[in-house]
Amino acid sequence: MTTPSPTSLTRAASRPAGASAAAVATSIALQLAVLYMPLNRYFGTVPLDAGDWGLIAAEVVVCLPAYLAVAVLVGRLEP
Repeated sequence: MTTPSPTSLTRAASRPAGASAAAVATSIALQLAVLYMPLNRYFGTVPLDAGDWGLIAAEVVVCLPAYLAVAVLVGRLEP
């Protein structure tokens, strides 16, 4: 058995989990800063109200189980 080269297309390149978590946290913090701090004047954004968050939650409740069911059906997730 041969070891794949570092540039192999069959070997997934990944970042350490800590770096990915830091990138996600930074992205969320910057998005919240643009929405809820005085930066929203420069970007032309408005904060989401409770009704908007409710709509987002309702879509997640409906769409996430459907997505997971399809993923199980095509064999991407273990049941």
